[in-house]
Amino acid sequence: MKHFFAIILAIVLPAICLAEDKTESVSSAVLVVKVIDSTTKGCSVLGDAVIVRIYEHKELKKTLRGRLDADGKAIFDGVAVSDCLTAFASVTHENAKFSAYVVKLNPTQKQFTANIHIFDVSYEKTKLSVQTHHFIIKQKDDSLVVTEYMQLINTSGMAVGSEKKDSKDRTVVLEVMLPRGFKNFNSSSYLIQDTSYLTEDGFYVTAVVPPGEHQLVFSYTLDINSETMDIVKKISLPTASFVLFSQLGRGNIQQFGDADGQVVLADGAMAEYYNRTDLPAGTAIAFKVAGLSFNTERTSWIIVAVVFVVIAILAVLRLRSTKSQV
Repeated sequence: MKHFFAIILAIVLPAICLAEDKTESVSSAVLVVKVIDSTTKGCSVLGDAVIVRIYEHKELKKTLRGRLDADGKAIFDGVAVSDCLTAFASVTHENAKFSAYVVKLNPTQKQFTANIHIFDVSYEKTKLSVQTHHFIIKQKDDSLVVTEYMQLINTSGMAVGSEKKDSKDRTVVLEVMLPRGFKNFNSSSYLIQDTSYLTEDGFYVTAVVPPGEHQLVFSYTLDINSETMDIVKKISLPTASFVLFSQLGRGNIQQFGDADGQVVLADGAMAEYYNRTDLPAGTAIAFKVAGLSFNTERTSWIIVAVVFVVIAILAVLRLRSTKSQV
């Protein structure tokens, strides 16, 4: 538990772009996408496709496309820069998608480099696991806001890919299951952003997972439809430690055993935590959230409105029936 504060700080305090930054004049710079060959025997990347996506406040603004030259570089001139802009680059090599870390396009620089390591690819998913998985839940208005942090580990010296494909022939490398009914999904993690696709059950990542440790941080909401809700979170990979943090106020966690303790998070709020260890892939984390603040008055108005609509429809049908009889 000694890493709680550093991890929670990274989750709760995301990068903020101040409003006054929008008024700054936007200049341009050069973005160099450079491939670093980390394969055992070396490889040729000449002509490999490069895609760079420019984001502003996590909103896609522009897509740039190019090809790698003989030096393993793709150079993009005239790229707009601003404190609010970021660039995300990826390279497709031998049907495997490799990604770079997000590059902040600071207006004080004239050139940026996005390094992308290319590794030999293995299809042994047993090399993937999660060291720490944090699941933070709190209520905001009529929704539960969930933030998840996954410390993804690839213990091999190769990138892990997959032979599984989706309906559009995209590689399905990593699948993450989310609770039923999730909405407003958002993530800034480089392995998720621009390489993930949502499904009814969660999302999947198409980029290969390089060797080492990778941080996945994402959030979403769940609509509150009663004072008590059932939450089920399915674990996709073997997980050494799963920690549920509750910031529910007067709400509480039920059917998940006793809390292991309390901790003050980076935002100053107290949270109860529940720790589970050594979870195999496929484990379903199930619990109840009780004592939620639920706007029953709004629900009552919706029911009343529906009743009035039904009555109006019946009245019209009855009137038509009477006229036809006359």
